[in-house]
Amino acid sequence: MQQSSFQAKFKAAIAIAQMDRNYRSKNKDQIQNQLHGNITQHNGNKCTLYMGNDEMTEIDKNEIKHNQVINKNNEQQKIPSFEVMLLKKSKNSEQEWKQRWTVCKNNRLIYYLPEDRNSPHGVLDFNIMSYSLQDVKDQQQNIIEFVLIPNGSKKKFIFKAETSQETTKCYQIVKENKDTSWGAKQVLDSLNKYPIFWRTDRISYQQFLQTGDTADILLFRSNETNALIQRGLTGSDYDHAAILLRYQSGSLYTLEATKCFGVGLCSWSIVQIIRN
Repeated sequence: MQQSSFQAKFKAAIAIAQMDRNYRSKNKDQIQNQLHGNITQHNGNKCTLYMGNDEMTEIDKNEIKHNQVINKNNEQQKIPSFEVMLLKKSKNSEQEWKQRWTVCKNNRLIYYLPEDRNSPHGVLDFNIMSYSLQDVKDQQQNIIEFVLIPNGSKKKFIFKAETSQETTKCYQIVKENKDTSWGAKQVLDSLNKYPIFWRTDRISYQQFLQTGDTADILLFRSNETNALIQRGLTGSDYDHAAILLRYQSGSLYTLEATKCFGVGLCSWSIVQIIRN
């Protein structure tokens, strides 16, 4: 049954590929005209855009508005940080606490298993998800625990240090990292649709604009039938790759090959429009 289903999808993929070849052959002149209309000069280099629209305005670094370009060299706001061994309350028992090597910096709290500090066991990124922060105090009003709750979720991340003084210090640093994040400025809760989202390390759009640099590799993965078959045949986890380029102006471009237009450069802002 599975083999029959695969063969059907494979035949469908071949048919779609043939239709694509026929379309490109039939509209060869039109596609070339569209491409010719989208070859622009940028920083002395020719850039091919994949929009297929003769009305595309030319890219000129002198016309780029400063507020639209994020320079990766801008110094990030100085925020306090810590790297300590904390105790995290187990989800299986209200009385059980487990050691977790915990790092809080750059608007993120990441915790690791004590024996493996290379692979995060949990990532709470305040720039991607909004969190509420609560403190738990004893009778003397000392902070003995602090709780992070993702917006729109019942999940609780409960931490404490060996002493109330250390717990208070960690709480204050976590609070400052949270309060200066994107998640504090707007409600972000899209990660709730992913089960155990905190197990995966992600990057926000703003972080990508700040840190993306020349030679960074972008890997794409699609749920389309053609892409699924391609990954099955090649044994790859991804079906498309691109290389990132950052110009001196700060703008980002991707260098990639597409089935319709071949190899060329595309502005990241246009890539976002196409992907969305």
